Amino acid sequence: MLMLQGITPLKMAKAAYKQNKDYVFGNIYQEAFEYLKGLNDASERTVEQSKNKDVVTSSKSSLYIAEPSKDQTENVAVFPWIGNPSEFKVMLTKGMYESFDNRVFLAGACNCGKSTLASVLIGDDIPLTWKSTDGLVVYFGRNGIHLKTEEMVPLIDGAGSHAVFSRILRGQPNVLQKNSLSSDKKNYKSGVRNFVRKLKNAMRNSRTEVANEVEIKPVQVPEKAVKSSFTSSPTLEKTQILHREEQCRQDEPDVIPDVSKLDHYTVREDILEEVRKGRYIIEIAPSDLVDFGGQRSYDMTHQLFIQHRGSFIIMFNGRYELKTPLTEYPQGDVTSESLIIHWINSILTYCPEGNDIMPMVLFAATHSDFFTPEEVCNRKMKFTKEITDLFQEHEQRKHMFLDTVYFINGTNIHDPEIKALTQQLVRFAMQQSTWGQKRPMAWVPLELQIDHMRSQNINIITRNQLEYINRLNEDLALTDDQLEDFLQNQHSIGKVMYYKHAGLEGFVIIHTPALVNIMRSFITDEMFWPDNAELKEILQNLVLTGNIYKSDLWKLWRQDSFNQYLPTNELKSFVAKLLIHLDILIQPKGFDSASGDERFLVPCMVKKSPPPDFFLRGISDSNTIVLAYHLAISSIPSALAFKVIGAASNNWLLKEEDGKQSLFHKAAIFMVDDDNEIRICLEDNHVMVNLVNRKSLQFLSPDIAASVQECLTKTLESSIAFYYRSNGKQNDPKEVSNKITIEVGVVCNNSVCLLNLNDASHGTEWTCTTGIRNHKKKYPMYWFFDQKQKECHKRCT
Repeated sequence: MLMLQGITPLKMAKAAYKQNKDYVFGNIYQEAFEYLKGLNDASERTVEQSKNKDVVTSSKSSLYIAEPSKDQTENVAVFPWIGNPSEFKVMLTKGMYESFDNRVFLAGACNCGKSTLASVLIGDDIPLTWKSTDGLVVYFGRNGIHLKTEEMVPLIDGAGSHAVFSRILRGQPNVLQKNSLSSDKKNYKSGVRNFVRKLKNAMRNSRTEVANEVEIKPVQVPEKAVKSSFTSSPTLEKTQILHREEQCRQDEPDVIPDVSKLDHYTVREDILEEVRKGRYIIEIAPSDLVDFGGQRSYDMTHQLFIQHRGSFIIMFNGRYELKTPLTEYPQGDVTSESLIIHWINSILTYCPEGNDIMPMVLFAATHSDFFTPEEVCNRKMKFTKEITDLFQEHEQRKHMFLDTVYFINGTNIHDPEIKALTQQLVRFAMQQSTWGQKRPMAWVPLELQIDHMRSQNINIITRNQLEYINRLNEDLALTDDQLEDFLQNQHSIGKVMYYKHAGLEGFVIIHTPALVNIMRSFITDEMFWPDNAELKEILQNLVLTGNIYKSDLWKLWRQDSFNQYLPTNELKSFVAKLLIHLDILIQPKGFDSASGDERFLVPCMVKKSPPPDFFLRGISDSNTIVLAYHLAISSIPSALAFKVIGAASNNWLLKEEDGKQSLFHKAAIFMVDDDNEIRICLEDNHVMVNLVNRKSLQFLSPDIAASVQECLTKTLESSIAFYYRSNGKQNDPKEVSNKITIEVGVVCNNSVCLLNLNDASHGTEWTCTTGIRNHKKKYPMYWFFDQKQKECHKRCT
């Protein structure tokens, strides 16, 4: 053990303990004594290992790793995303803590009071005038559930979300007991803890010297790991990562967040000690609150943030009837009922089978203050009956709370209906399968560091930066494989966005609403367009054609409101690649610009409806075969329709008529080659596809038909599977395929005549539903032609 001014830290702690027999504070000195004694033993073992030359080790490797207990081994099964079970078991040896994460989503029409209710739930001032939500807003940790009283409580935003999490989640004895301590004792206790910290820091210096004796190689910090994504600043020295706490802490953060100062994001020593000793407890379970904007332009982007963990409140304006057209939607065909159905489909389409009650959907009407108590009672009963009738036979009925529709007054924080609503939210939260789920203690430091960075308005960091911050946690740092598991988990519950794909794995979006805010630059409602004439023209052209050039996208992102997220071309390129991966931006087949300026399609921004005769115009039973996909849901979510159209644009050229692309809202015409075209239309719960040969079906190649079918089927299945994953669930491929029923058919009397695929595979003819005509099965079965077949089947005629 190295000497400091002739006295070892161990002797200092021992002497202090003898001088102070007070129960509370004596225990703190005892803690320091045990801590230093443990480090002394570890240091002696390290030096001995160095002498033997058997092992070159660090202070980190001298920790004892216990065999995982039975409970810890069983917990591996709880985390299906883990990549390396053995690594995960090692991480579990550091202990577990119970997690009570919860989310509440507010969805519904524009101007129905979602943001007002959000203000009540987080304890903010209630807005008295309407300001439309542009995109979505996520309030991290601003609402919570008290585990003892089982009440939902607002968490006032004081010094940022990190302060909220630190106060609530750390569960330190001094925090819970502070009201019972006198001012003098609190000050004295603080001094004692400072003494302990000084001892630990002194020991840390000793440990550094011991480490040097065994010739540990310095940790190389790549330059990319410390470059700021926000401001230019000097590169950190490439040095060994052994920090004093006063070097890592910073009482007053910079006004402009600077990721290059990564030492600032170490976790306070007292929190680390709680994690090391397994004292990480939760008094109040934090709830994230998600407020979805009501504009239909956001249907595609909202789907990315719908999670199966949590409760959804679908809201509507109680001043109007459910079937009354809403003035906020100029197209005139949008009602509260149609929007409620839209949100039910968006939430529950990708809800997996199982016993988990989540997601749970509740319904709330607003503006009850416009009616008398008797009128409120009558309208409440009426709304409850209408919504119950609407969804009584729904296949996902168990995920809807139809006992009542809450009729709330959002301007009254003491409204009894809001109180009843929050009580029901708490009941559902405590019934979800993940409530109290055990999580690795080793995740806590990194979770708190990320939370602290969010509070400093840091949105996107590099993977290298996250790895460096992780290493600041020393003995609690995760290995590379454990860090990967941590990121996969955080992505699955919507805390971060991380995709392990080429070109995307180098960045982590730690504040997920940042992506929505970036997409608002081009996926937005006209009311939010910028005043700049050039930028308005870009967005106007996007709505009319569905096209946007990369150079125009960069111009939109140079606006101050978006440049704060994407100040560098490196970040712009990453986000562009991510949006391509998510099928928000589509790289259309066959586009070749002489200028080198890349063009993208954005199907979700096209508002033009297809012509009434779109599907049957200019075709007949002599040149067209039909393919129909029926989904086991009441209606196809808009995001799925846009994704299917986008994927088809990757494979086939959009047809041009009169110099314009045949791209419409949820419909399109594609050219397979000069002789064959595909018409796709998504409506209600089915996808209708025509394959048209410009001459006759006699010239239609079965290979082409089968290839088109295989491509479309794979696209549909992969799109559904994608949203299952976005929903936070691993999906069974059979579960996806079971949602799809396929029919084949022909054009018949200005309509289509369809036959179930199983029936179509037997016999040579069928009689259409009118009972008048017989249709041959030869051409419709081209969709499923066996491309390995060398000769025509016996039943071919």
